[in-house]
Amino acid sequence: MSWIRQVICALTTLGYCSVATFGYGELVAHWPLDEGSGETFVDMAGGNDGFLPQDVTVEWADDGPPGFQDSSVRFTGNQGPSYIETPFIGIGGANPRTITAWIKAEPQPFATAMVAWGSLANGRKWHFRINQGTNSLRTEFQGGQNFAGTELTDGEWHFVSSVFPEGAVEGAEILHYLDGVLDPRTGGTSREIDTGAGASEDAFPVHIGFAAGHAGRFF
Repeated sequence: MSWIRQVICALTTLGYCSVATFGYGELVAHWPLDEGSGETFVDMAGGNDGFLPQDVTVEWADDGPPGFQDSSVRFTGNQGPSYIETPFIGIGGANPRTITAWIKAEPQPFATAMVAWGSLANGRKWHFRINQGTNSLRTEFQGGQNFAGTELTDGEWHFVSSVFPEGAVEGAEILHYLDGVLDPRTGGTSREIDTGAGASEDAFPVHIGFAAGHAGRFF
């Protein structure tokens, strides 16, 4: 099982992020995931509240990162469909973005995702996840990926970020931060970023805990 707390999506003009300071431009979505019970996950920024589709479950846990409210959402992986869907279409094209979350994760057996949206053509999805094998941060964009090198599946809470800075064009320009520290890119295949957003682009909206568009890839 793996846990997520505080998922934040923002348009950003700065390729910088730390635990105390965010390089945000416009904050567009923020799911604290601190309700402690129920099946509604309030978006504090954009009104795009998350929900559980039919036959999908998550668990609430009295557990959270130190210094925050002691609750979080626990995802049960392939024990059954376990994720949160939202109506937020995500950030499209090559627009700059910062995605952050608190996570406590086990090694992932396959290509799951913490936060995911977009379509499945090359360069058109945005999946923020854990890289198999190295158990480090990875952002995947269909037909390419960018991953860092620091293992984070150690049973502890970590603050993680995927940043596509203003002016960036290629996937190689994505920045990953682990606990507020830049975690340098160690591998991946780059390509131009043109993230799909919205039904007109045949794109999935933001999902938390599921690699949207890929059957069974639950965090």
